[in-house]
Amino acid sequence: VREKLSQDIAHMDGLIRSAMSFTSAHKLAEQVRPLDLSALTESLIDDMGVVCEIGEASLAPNLMVMGDQVALTRILTNLIENAGRYASGCRVRLAAQGDTVELSVLDDGPGLPEDALEAVFEPFYRLETSRNRDTGGTGLGLSVARALAEAQGGTLSLRNRYDGDRVTGLEARLSLPRLRPKTRRKAAAATA
Repeated sequence: VREKLSQDIAHMDGLIRSAMSFTSAHKLAEQVRPLDLSALTESLIDDMGVVCEIGEASLAPNLMVMGDQVALTRILTNLIENAGRYASGCRVRLAAQGDTVELSVLDDGPGLPEDALEAVFEPFYRLETSRNRDTGGTGLGLSVARALAEAQGGTLSLRNRYDGDRVTGLEARLSLPRLRPKTRRKAAAATA
């Protein structure tokens, strides 16, 4: 009985923390700082290898964003945990696309029904309806992740990957504005 109560309390605690993160995400804009997303992603991949099988990553080096380390860790952790839960593994890609940094978590799972690709971002929405805690979360993980991404000026989206007509997996894509190094004025221009 104690173990069951302890699990229930831990579940409620997680639910409350997720709800608090969701409702306070708008305050995050005040806390963003220059951050090396490449280094953070590489470190997180090393840590998350025990939770989810992560294939060889493709990470462009030294990609800087204005972000919050705790919030970005929360987003990436959620995406990798989801890949581990529903597809048993993933690959991570990080690249610059013009003024944007794109981080993708790609899995080889069953994907999602097309009408659920946006619905899963709604608070408390779950595809798995049995309420079994072992097969699904609280329904707040992706809601919180999207709110945190938007609070940092980014976007978070999901799309099915296809081979012809067959779904070959899911891509979760986090896009953030790229922070480029300021151009330094040449000494000659400064003295002119």
